[in-house]
Amino acid sequence: MVKAYLSLVILQKILKDTRNLHLAMEGVIKDGTSAAEGVSKTDMMKRKLAFKAKKKKLKNVNHFVSRDRLCIRNMPAKFGESELKKLMAKYGHVRQVKIMRDIQHANSDGIGKSKGYGFCSVL
Repeated sequence: MVKAYLSLVILQKILKDTRNLHLAMEGVIKDGTSAAEGVSKTDMMKRKLAFKAKKKKLKNVNHFVSRDRLCIRNMPAKFGESELKKLMAKYGHVRQVKIMRDIQHANSDGIGKSKGYGFCSVL
């Protein structure tokens, strides 16, 4: 009975959560868990710093977590929008992909060097 009540309370909080804060923990890998096995210490440090920055940003009530837009990190420098779209198509209809680029270091075609992360909207 208590467990059902707690589940109902949690569900009500999620339904009231217009900023989707319940999604902020998706994809987080914590030290000592089975998901952390095989992850390098430098990668775990990057993950911790990214989570800390996200937590700080979400303290501002004007920021929210998108339901369908994912941030993809640690992409190879040569990875383009078409490769990212093809990769993400396995998980649903891809509406938009965007790789963040450094336009100050553009090649002869005017395409900036990848910053190693991007965004993808999937339905």
